[in-house]
Amino acid sequence: MQYKKILTLAFLNGAGIMSFEMICGKMLAPFYGTSLEVWAVTLAVVMSGLAIGYWLGGKYSAKYTEVTSLGSLLFFAAITVALAPLLGKVFFAFAYSQFGISGSILSSIVIILPYMMLAGMVSPILTHIISTDENDSGRSAGKIFSLSTIGGVLATFLTGFWFIPLLGLETAVNILAVIYILMGFVLIIGQSFKTKKVSWVTSALSLLVISTSIISSSSNLYPGVLYRQTGLYGELMVADIPLVYGNQTYARRMFLSNRVGQTNMDTNNGCSLWSYVHHLSTIAGMHPTGSNVLLLGVAGGSIANELAQLSFKVDAVDLDPRVFDVAKKYFRLSEKVNIIEDDARHFLNVSEKKYKLIVIDLFAGEGVPNHILTRESLAIIKKRLNKNGTLIINFHGFLEGDDGRGSRAVYKTLVTEGYNAHFMLTPGEPGARNTLFVASLNQDANFFRSKTYRQTPCSLRWGAKNPPVLIKMQAAMYKNDVVLQDEYPVLDRFNKAAYANWRQYTIEHHLLELNKQGLPFF
Repeated sequence: MQYKKILTLAFLNGAGIMSFEMICGKMLAPFYGTSLEVWAVTLAVVMSGLAIGYWLGGKYSAKYTEVTSLGSLLFFAAITVALAPLLGKVFFAFAYSQFGISGSILSSIVIILPYMMLAGMVSPILTHIISTDENDSGRSAGKIFSLSTIGGVLATFLTGFWFIPLLGLETAVNILAVIYILMGFVLIIGQSFKTKKVSWVTSALSLLVISTSIISSSSNLYPGVLYRQTGLYGELMVADIPLVYGNQTYARRMFLSNRVGQTNMDTNNGCSLWSYVHHLSTIAGMHPTGSNVLLLGVAGGSIANELAQLSFKVDAVDLDPRVFDVAKKYFRLSEKVNIIEDDARHFLNVSEKKYKLIVIDLFAGEGVPNHILTRESLAIIKKRLNKNGTLIINFHGFLEGDDGRGSRAVYKTLVTEGYNAHFMLTPGEPGARNTLFVASLNQDANFFRSKTYRQTPCSLRWGAKNPPVLIKMQAAMYKNDVVLQDEYPVLDRFNKAAYANWRQYTIEHHLLELNKQGLPFF
């Protein structure tokens, strides 16, 4: 019986480690994003906690002579799991306000490290208990760590495809904590309070903490929030947040990915409240009606709708299947738009269709995927464009200094790949504006100036300039910048300041504002 308990415990503990790691990564996302740096911090803290736990477990394993002696360890693990959302709600806002994006390190240490240390102790202790002699220790360690890893693999799929999308972060955390509590009770049931005093006391404490966590969970929608779901690709939210601008109040509906705005619509007329959408559609209006257009990145569908209003045949590609339903239900996505669920780069690789216009408006939270703007990707896009086709890329508004390295790298990569490249800055300060890169395979210097530009009712209402002001970047401005390549995914690093600026804005204007209305941080 003890042997079966040991193997079961090894399996479930391994599953818990991977499940908790994924859940915490999603908890951190609303404040710190999902950039490579944030995930690197998360993984580093996870591995550090496990390393400490393995060492402590090995050092004190001799004190554990039977599996029932692990009861208190499991109850403490349950407590650290259940405390994660409670601490996160209080600590994340403080850490971000004091340290910015660097607060992800401290936040990860607070909510991840304690559990990982405790979970890491389990496998060495189980190896010690199950080993009958020194000659058997290697085989015993192999069994324990193999089962633990198998549990982790299965938990990765279950958590990513089922637990988080269907149950939400807090419910998933509470279930994990309950599993540890049940494992603890299985070990100590039938044991007297006198012989297992610490285990019984920690069991009561764990029940108190998990009860508090369940009571404070936030699975319901709150005032202004129409839709909220956490899935494999992050949290999506639709919220009505009135926009006060000057003396006017707009009935604004926002689509947020990991709490960063992706769509900003005036519900009175269906027009976007972001100027870049109207400038972009005006540029797209250079092409005749009936042109084939490819949109990479859908979000709420503001750009897709304006392209459809220009009487284009629009193929809209997005990897997250949820966005299509959200765009149709809450943002009036046109039935004329042909939706395609796929990764943008993969679609470019496998599709042989030619387009008059390709629009890249891809943001995962505040970040732009590295692999879609490399010279290899732009080379593929050239094959998908007609002879006089146009490529438009929506990017952040930083252009100069260190903050603009990412923008200049994108422009240099376009030029290097043989595009006739221009850019346009929408009105506003760098942190509040957009850069639109406009490139064509036609090398005529007057190509864009010679065009007539059609406009949608929304772009006319917004007052988007016609013809648009497209500028050639001087070579001296980008000569010291790099060409983006698949081999070196450096775009996140170059855009670090821009991402931090957007993240700060969304925390101050969206996250905290919704929190005041009663919506928890995750």
